[in-house]
Amino acid sequence: MLYLDLTSSCQVYNPVSPQGHWEYHKFGKRNFPSGESDLENIKKVIVKENHKEIICHSFFGDPLYYSKLLDLAEYCFNKDINLMLFTYGKFRDSNLIDELKNFNVKFYIFLSGYKENNTLIYLNSSYDNIEYIFKNVDSNNLFIEYSLYDHNVEDLKKVLDDVLEKQCSIKVSNGNLLGNNFTNILDIDGKWLYDIHKFDGELNFLDNFLQGVDVLSAINNLENLEYKSKELIKSSAGYLLLRTYLYERNYKNIFDVRLEKLDYGILTDPDGDTYINYLDYIFYNRDMYEIFNNSLCDDWSGHIIDENLEYNISNTFYFKLMQKSRDVNSNRKTSMSFNDFPDHKDVVQERTKEIPHDVKLPLILSYLSNQELDDHHISKLF
Repeated sequence: MLYLDLTSSCQVYNPVSPQGHWEYHKFGKRNFPSGESDLENIKKVIVKENHKEIICHSFFGDPLYYSKLLDLAEYCFNKDINLMLFTYGKFRDSNLIDELKNFNVKFYIFLSGYKENNTLIYLNSSYDNIEYIFKNVDSNNLFIEYSLYDHNVEDLKKVLDDVLEKQCSIKVSNGNLLGNNFTNILDIDGKWLYDIHKFDGELNFLDNFLQGVDVLSAINNLENLEYKSKELIKSSAGYLLLRTYLYERNYKNIFDVRLEKLDYGILTDPDGDTYINYLDYIFYNRDMYEIFNNSLCDDWSGHIIDENLEYNISNTFYFKLMQKSRDVNSNRKTSMSFNDFPDHKDVVQERTKEIPHDVKLPLILSYLSNQELDDHHISKLF
């Protein structure tokens, strides 16, 4: 599978995504370099590695804002390559959607509410645009992922009603709260708006793709649910959470840091897929790709390693984790296929998920900071 992070451009701001949050950042949009992938380089990788399935999932941006998206879609259509876009569904011109439809492109749309409530987390999103995609894209090329929170339970039934009428697929999952039971929502300038909370009820259809009769069953499940949502306010607990992000940083990115060299173990081994970021750096390991993207921002520093030394290679706990990962994952499927839709549970790397993030982070940052990063640039392949 080829994963393309086509562009850093996006008109939607999601504060619980890498756009607005990482280890040392929470207040407003992060400072990452702007850019977009070179289509000719992408084509070379497609040919060299003979890819037939491509997922466009931008790390900071949205593929609908890639300037060469139609060219990519036409190329994939003519080469009989499956192309899927992961998107917030906001676009500049409806003609783009019409032409993408003609090239048999699949759409995977992120939702966090119905109508104007979708903007409570996905700030500046457009439900009118989403409805246009809903109405004009074939149902077999349309997938919805609904992020469930305490405040948007009532909206879910309305979304499911639309999905049932359209006969497309939907997956409902608990929304990202950054490892907590609640988190703060801040706008692009860092203004604290309110706190959102975890859905604290029970539903029997979470984390599975639903279609047809399964959607109807989910609607019935919701109609029998007695649940009272919390008010969206700035809470005292939310204030205490924000305080942890107020200390001084050393502002650097991965190109300006050299960290203590640690033993990276299997964390840097290829996982079977290819990942190209929007600056045309290519990786064959999802953890490495994601941490590289995050460390392009200048909101962290080298002392992150010092804070995690208890997890270095000399630690017995670390050895146990490495062994567990080898044992558990030796026969595990590491990638998905388009044939897995709508039955797969997550488009994520499974191979090393047992290893905690605070172990992966310092080790892979150490690896990256001791690499000649230009060697990971796509231009070095040809």
